Amino acid sequence: MLGYLIIRAGFIGPKAIALGGMSLVTSSPAHYFAAWTKLTGWYLSKLIVPVHIVAIYDITIAPEEVLRWIGLSVLMVGVVVLLFKRYRQDPAASLGLWWLALSFIPVAAACFSRPEMGLIIQPHWFLFGSLGFFLWLAAIFVRIRASMRYPLWIGMLVILLVSLMITSIHQNKFWADQKTYCRYWLTYAPNNFWANFSLGNCYYVEKNYALAKIYYLRAAGDGKAGSQVWTKLAMTEHYLGNTAKAKYYFQEILRHQPNDAVTRSYLGLN
Repeated sequence: MLGYLIIRAGFIGPKAIALGGMSLVTSSPAHYFAAWTKLTGWYLSKLIVPVHIVAIYDITIAPEEVLRWIGLSVLMVGVVVLLFKRYRQDPAASLGLWWLALSFIPVAAACFSRPEMGLIIQPHWFLFGSLGFFLWLAAIFVRIRASMRYPLWIGMLVILLVSLMITSIHQNKFWADQKTYCRYWLTYAPNNFWANFSLGNCYYVEKNYALAKIYYLRAAGDGKAGSQVWTKLAMTEHYLGNTAKAKYYFQEILRHQPNDAVTRSYLGLN
């Protein structure tokens, strides 16, 4: 586990591991604890029913939701404690539960890795942690084998495996290409910055600048846009022939990044 934490630290980056992102939070600890509970619940629900999975899931918590999610967090902790007690005599099941639980340690820091987006969670952070869940599930099947007829037990196992395979095939349809996936992503996270920006890039590459502009503006509209969005917006307006708008965006970029070569080049063209 220590080796895993060190490796993940390299991928996440020093900003998140040093909790530098936490210095930018503006809400109360209770608010962020409620948001963390919602993110955790979302991920755990995808282990049980693996549908509606997106690359980055970011959430907003309304003030009136805080107490509800804190209450749900207490319930979640209670369930976890009961599971640990229930399977403490089963080495395989206990290992699986501990493996999954410990995988949340690096995630507790990684969720602050993009403070401009609030708290986020990415399923691939649990690439190894998810093994704990399936180890625990396998241990459960081994336990019930002794009290069940073998054909029925095999049938249950086959149903589980087939359902997971069918679900994976179904999900892969939405992951077929970037455009299809971004549209799917926006269905469940319509305000997600990266989904809007990535879909705008897809249309930009296709030279469909009118549609690209729509998604770039959506990405910029949530307050999370950096210079990359404004640059693409300026270039989009340039190709649409809106010279005044393009100049405005380029000049705004130069106010913050006066030595940006790409911006100066395109500004020269306008």
